[in-house]
Amino acid sequence: MNLISKISLVIRLGVRSVFIVLLYRFQKKIGVLKLRHKFDEYQEKGNIFLVNSTQEKSNILFKLDSKSIEILKSDANNILKNNFKFYFDRNIDVGEINWHKFYNTPQNKVLPFSVHWSEIDKNIEAGDDIKNVWELSRFYWALDLAKAYRAFSDEKYINKLNELVSIWMSNNPVNKGVNWYCGQEVSYRINNLISVLFLLGLNIKPSPVFEELIYHHLKRVIGTLSYAIAQKNNHGITEAAALFIGGAWLSNNGKNVRYKKTGDKCSKNGLKVLEKLILNLIQEDGSFSMYSINYHRVVVQWLSFVLYGIEVLGLPKLRKECNQKLEKLLRFQEIICDPITGKVPSIGANDGSYPFKLNSNAFDDFRPSNMLFRGLLLRNRIYNLFSEDLTWLNKLELEYNHKETDSNRNMDFQDFGLVLLQPSNNLRGFLRYPSFKYRPSHCDIGHFDFWFKHENILSDSGTFNYSNEELSLSNEKYHNTLVVLNSPQLRKLSSFLYLDWPMKQGGLISNTAYSSFERDYKHNRKVNFNENSCIVLDEFICPEKASIHWNLSGEKWLRVRENVFTNGKIQVEIKSMKQVEIKLQKGMRSSYYNSLEAIQQLIIVHGPGEGQIETHLKWDLLLNNNFEDNKN
Repeated sequence: MNLISKISLVIRLGVRSVFIVLLYRFQKKIGVLKLRHKFDEYQEKGNIFLVNSTQEKSNILFKLDSKSIEILKSDANNILKNNFKFYFDRNIDVGEINWHKFYNTPQNKVLPFSVHWSEIDKNIEAGDDIKNVWELSRFYWALDLAKAYRAFSDEKYINKLNELVSIWMSNNPVNKGVNWYCGQEVSYRINNLISVLFLLGLNIKPSPVFEELIYHHLKRVIGTLSYAIAQKNNHGITEAAALFIGGAWLSNNGKNVRYKKTGDKCSKNGLKVLEKLILNLIQEDGSFSMYSINYHRVVVQWLSFVLYGIEVLGLPKLRKECNQKLEKLLRFQEIICDPITGKVPSIGANDGSYPFKLNSNAFDDFRPSNMLFRGLLLRNRIYNLFSEDLTWLNKLELEYNHKETDSNRNMDFQDFGLVLLQPSNNLRGFLRYPSFKYRPSHCDIGHFDFWFKHENILSDSGTFNYSNEELSLSNEKYHNTLVVLNSPQLRKLSSFLYLDWPMKQGGLISNTAYSSFERDYKHNRKVNFNENSCIVLDEFICPEKASIHWNLSGEKWLRVRENVFTNGKIQVEIKSMKQVEIKLQKGMRSSYYNSLEAIQQLIIVHGPGEGQIETHLKWDLLLNNNFEDNKN
């Protein structure tokens, strides 16, 4: 890594942002943050939520469908037995809860809870995925218990919620342990605790314990807010939103004068920062600064929380130019989302986050997020489907807007660096090209995602784990692009930081998507749809051996001829100017964080020098016959 690369990186990140990050790390190292965020004891005792003696009769069961009710009851009853869902995917029976334990790992390592959060780094080793500790302390389970209490009017659910929070407080004194380490993680607890109040309304009232807990959480977040802002990613949005809404609640409803004053300060500061970040980090094409589809939804969900909080707490609306940016943010997600399945390409990083999730749909269904955000922002509905989220928020009477789709239209998201080709309702292709105003998260330049009849045929590998560089699946060999031996697309400086960001090279010209990349090697990719095929043309000049990688999803793929493969729906044919080696081998994908699934990977290996490879994707009625003949 040379000096020029370092200087260039600092300039791209922003000199002020780099200074703030370095200052934060220096202050943490010499103990300034420990002095600023002092240990404290909770003064209030008892339950966090108190049940009102006069209950409003809930009719929510009559509004929900039977499947939603069944899933809610199952999830809530599992929580009663300390069986929690991790990353909205799989359940883990944790037994007696240890809030400092690395769940979902073979070692089951436990971090000390008596250490100040700023010193916890000393106990975290290489390969430790701290998210496996944090997941329980985000309090996602609080929403399930609150919904179950509202739906079934059974106090065992609110009692369990009170019990879990009480145990958490006993094991997480203020500023002690890993669960105070990150302002964003603290913000998730603010979100979920305030959301319980939104869900239950007059049926419960917060106790002095709740007020004190929110106060300490706000103090922790605002103390390192500048560090979150300097990241120029989801952290700043998350923490500013939590300060704005959490602070407003405390200011409006708190009984303690000191707490109310802190709440007012946090709310005003949070709103100011939030509006600034909305204008800066949401780009003109509607994409978010992280070049990630899932993190895009994370931001959408946090801003849905903000919009509903503004309404419930009677706060002033966001500035007009901010709402205009929110409409662009919404539009991007609606366009990317498949309207039939709700699925999206797994482009960019994905840590399994889904804040303010009030629905029972699968994690990879983005339609509930679109319906919630559109309902709160524009006061109308999309898809003409039932929205569980809006039902919980008593937002059923919204007019259906059927003019929102952009099917059969090619689009170029120039800020994200993503071309969408959609020649028909059954065909979609996404080509990633370099366009980095903000830091890249994956080496996915040139990645091509292919969808046929709403199924992701050629897919991205997703994200498995942040703490293991290989299993983060961020390397180019896990994307559908060119891989060159000993020549990575981007050189990695740290877990979340790459050097030498390439300049913008790609886009959409006359219905052809293209991506160009030049560093140690040169790679040009063009994608075109014809009547019954899609052709991907790769032209490259490489100093060493190179290979084209394709992640094959769905049904089992079989080799029909030396250069032809099929799954019974799509045929993949490889053509090359020179001799190549074509391999069909095992691959892996992570649709849910910390969960791997086996897929097949097609790899076309080409020798050093100049090369040209065409990948033909074909669909017609004869494919099924070829597939059956080959099986026999």
